[in-house]
Amino acid sequence: MKRTRELLVLALWLLASSLMYAEPLHLLGIGNSFTENMLLLLPYLLPHQGSGELDVAYLYRPGATLEQYCEMMKKDERVCSLFEFDAETGLWQQTQHVRIDSVLALKKWDVITVQQASAVSGMYNTIKPNLEEVLDRIEHYQPDAQIAWHMTWSYSHNSTNPLFKNYDFSQLKMDYAIEQTTMELKSDFADRIDMIIPSQQLIKKLRVSEVNDSLDLTRDGYHLSLFAAEAVSDLVYEMLLAPRLGVPITENSRGALGDTIHSASDFEYIKQVAYDVCHDTLIWEQLSENIIYKTEFYTITGLKLKQPVYRRPTIRRNYYLSGDIKNERIILLEE
Repeated sequence: MKRTRELLVLALWLLASSLMYAEPLHLLGIGNSFTENMLLLLPYLLPHQGSGELDVAYLYRPGATLEQYCEMMKKDERVCSLFEFDAETGLWQQTQHVRIDSVLALKKWDVITVQQASAVSGMYNTIKPNLEEVLDRIEHYQPDAQIAWHMTWSYSHNSTNPLFKNYDFSQLKMDYAIEQTTMELKSDFADRIDMIIPSQQLIKKLRVSEVNDSLDLTRDGYHLSLFAAEAVSDLVYEMLLAPRLGVPITENSRGALGDTIHSASDFEYIKQVAYDVCHDTLIWEQLSENIIYKTEFYTITGLKLKQPVYRRPTIRRNYYLSGDIKNERIILLEE
């Protein structure tokens, strides 16, 4: 009898869970080509291309900044395109010259992503006032929607994008600026931003792995390659869809979407990294400014040394998206 009751309780729980997510996840992205990179392949990671599980769309204007979105909203300009995924055809459908307010009021959106344009994504002074206005407009139409900040990635180390000069053409400086900016945003908008999509952290980890390539996983120095775009979609899947479907990205058999260059093990690897980044992301390493890393050491005569002449232990404070702060003892090298 007890066993029967346990099975009944389990059956009711499973039924309740299925009813809880009877509606698909309604997901809207607001941004530009980096938003497109994040969402383009997401539906294809789901059975039946997300039919009944995912309703995804994004507002698109090339290179648009938060400031430009503010102006478009104020002036009610029709200069954006809306891309909506059609699960039946497996194609993205474009509607040009849409009103942003009309899209926000189109349906009940569950999650809305926002981001800054990549060239100024590490400049917090370009974000705060404009983000406040954008969030005001979103919350007016969608008070119950979860807001996700899309943390965009740095350019390739050899990118020729002229806007890379904002970071002295240094990928390390751009990474650091984006991470610092995200920490400030996370603090100032704690009551308005529900989650951060750490695409930058995912790409940063993949760039120090064997799957990296000469363009740092981009196709042109800043837009992601198809392989890297799938990795970011894996991340979004793990954050937003895995909890609903009960299937983590590491157990999702779908992938390798149109890519013939990378091996099956490469795609399994990016799924694992996406899973790890989603669940334990290091967002910022607090280091002393007068301490740098060195990889090679020479004497005055030019003799290469295997070990640095001077080194000292120090404490690095690591901040995580989960809110954890961990102090770790490491070895830094004196300049």
